[in-house]
Amino acid sequence: AFHALTTVLIVACPCALLLSATFTHGATIRAMSRHGLYIRSAQVISDMAKVDFLVMDKTGTMTHPKQGIVYYGNELTMEQQRAIFSLAHESNHPWSRAIAEWYHLQELEPITHFAESIGSGTEAVIGGVQYRIGSADWCGLDSIGNGHTYISANGDVLGYFDRAVVLRPSLAQVWRKLLSRFQIIVMSGDSARDREALLSICGLDSTMYFHSSPMDKQHRVEMLQEDGHVVGMVGDGLNDSAALQQSDVGIAISDDLNNFSPASDAILDGHQFVHLPAFFELARWSRRIIWLSFLLSLMYNVVGLSFAVQGELSPVVAAILMPISSISIIVFTTVFVRIVSARLFRS
Repeated sequence: AFHALTTVLIVACPCALLLSATFTHGATIRAMSRHGLYIRSAQVISDMAKVDFLVMDKTGTMTHPKQGIVYYGNELTMEQQRAIFSLAHESNHPWSRAIAEWYHLQELEPITHFAESIGSGTEAVIGGVQYRIGSADWCGLDSIGNGHTYISANGDVLGYFDRAVVLRPSLAQVWRKLLSRFQIIVMSGDSARDREALLSICGLDSTMYFHSSPMDKQHRVEMLQEDGHVVGMVGDGLNDSAALQQSDVGIAISDDLNNFSPASDAILDGHQFVHLPAFFELARWSRRIIWLSFLLSLMYNVVGLSFAVQGELSPVVAAILMPISSISIIVFTTVFVRIVSARLFRS
């Protein structure tokens, strides 16, 4: 009787159940990081599997950060060009980084009193002159909502930058796959002039909101959550940070992982944007694998207990077999995740 009791206690040990979730999440995290998604914790995987509604930013997310730039306005001196380059270089907004790359100067001017207003622009004192880059009202003009990025020096507007939108090459493919799984809306702080280009790819019935402030994005996420949705937010800049934190899963896209990224649950390498649907699908498969491993572990315990309660299994044999069952759970979850991720990221 003592041997049977000891054997039952050994066989009934639930360690394999704990290993199921732990090793499945560990293998999933490794698979995601190999393909450019770096998540904050294993809980993010569980949350990604529950997402049913996506809110997507436009600039730097659906569009490529390296866009065509054209300058209109007063002819700028080399000193002014270096000042604007230096100011744009200090900002982490994707459009400011694009302006800095467009100038592609080598020398940075020393700046003081740098400030960045989310949704408006940046300013700094350079060479005794206060420069501003941003929206029309930020630079002292009446807000006309044309989406141009203006520059000013000591309150005098020098000109503005215009752009030709460059959509990510994989956007159509990504949108089609996401739309089969999620409800999606697009929210952008820019003007609506790119609406037609986006609708041609995303579909004429797509829901898009332009001229959206950071608070508008956050409130939209809150409203969706109040309606019972599990919301994922995909954005790239500081103006998305509030919505990224408010969402159930916030994914920040960065085309340069050395640059600052807003607080989020995960950071996606912009070059791997094409795999965004696969990451969500892998999270769902991760949950299925955990349940399958639970079932496998339960089968081990049921079979083992059926022998243990009859006294037909010695404690020594049980002590050998149960670690083997735990190892088999580890191998099962690790191999299964690798097989699923190889299939998802190959397609």
